[in-house]
Amino acid sequence: MSEDTIRAFSARACAAPVEQVAERFTEQTGIAVDLMVCSRHCHPSVIEEANASDVGALPHFLTEVAEIPRLDLVVAGAGYLADDGEIVGILDPEQRVCLGYRRSALLVQPGNPKGIRGLTDLERPDVSVSISMIDCLKGSHEDILAATHRSERVRPQIKLRVSGCVALVESVVQGAVDVGIGWSAFEHLAPGEVEIVELDSPPAIERETTISRRREAANPAAATQFLDFLRDGGADEFLVRNGWTLPEARA
Repeated sequence: MSEDTIRAFSARACAAPVEQVAERFTEQTGIAVDLMVCSRHCHPSVIEEANASDVGALPHFLTEVAEIPRLDLVVAGAGYLADDGEIVGILDPEQRVCLGYRRSALLVQPGNPKGIRGLTDLERPDVSVSISMIDCLKGSHEDILAATHRSERVRPQIKLRVSGCVALVESVVQGAVDVGIGWSAFEHLAPGEVEIVELDSPPAIERETTISRRREAANPAAATQFLDFLRDGGADEFLVRNGWTLPEARA
């Protein structure tokens, strides 16, 4: 790989602002960013139900990262994924930047045909719900529902457990369910095809989106330069535009 190229990998739902900032970084530095986007459990228009292999020891996102040769940077949709990557030796804990935060929300079809206004509506017998069992959304539904002690009342309405963010969005777009529990920033994944119902805080939660350098980066100097560019706010405009909130230090 050329010294003037960085190879990066991103979760699909985080890729849009990264692609945009990568173009600006290249314009200003001459260093190209070869951005790959996750393909495992992320195929458009496929609603893949979760199975036993989806709840293994290593998150699917990191499994894919570990298989990619000569990789410099990794964008993860939740901080715990970066933590796990550090523990197993894939990511460098000293070279990690918080890009921003995504806030939990309910995804419904345009026009909100079931009139969903909040978590109370998820208890209704005429409402079906989807959740994701892996990666950035893993366990988030529990945090949201448990905050208002609704877990037992909503659980019967969870009709679809899927593998990943794209499958969650598609479950709503295709009408497989009435509501998906996801992030408000998911609206950019299917503009005009999903509508966002915001949640109060609490029970709404936020999770960090991170970018980290691989421990065995092929181009560590250029990768660090890109991280410094982000630390200085180089991606902030694009993150806000795509639905992220910024860390307090950069807000």
